[in-house]
Amino acid sequence: MVQDEILQKIKEEFQEFNDITQLTEDTDLWKNGMRSIDFVRIVVMLEEMYDIEFEDEFLQMKYFSCVKDFAEYVEKRLTTER
Repeated sequence: MVQDEILQKIKEEFQEFNDITQLTEDTDLWKNGMRSIDFVRIVVMLEEMYDIEFEDEFLQMKYFSCVKDFAEYVEKRLTTER
């Protein structure tokens, strides 16, 4: 469910990504136009959507290349912060 919500929100908010309509949970966001500022925007968006905080050590782009990576991290944070 979290994964579907994140996928939909990214499709809505990041129209500048290449082939946004073809975006799936496994699509490499970096290869489809995500820039470092977009990464920051996604992190902030997810923190606000789910009332979580990304741990400092995970604020590195290398950990997140697709929606699935973001969703897994959010789900982990939801279970540890509640």
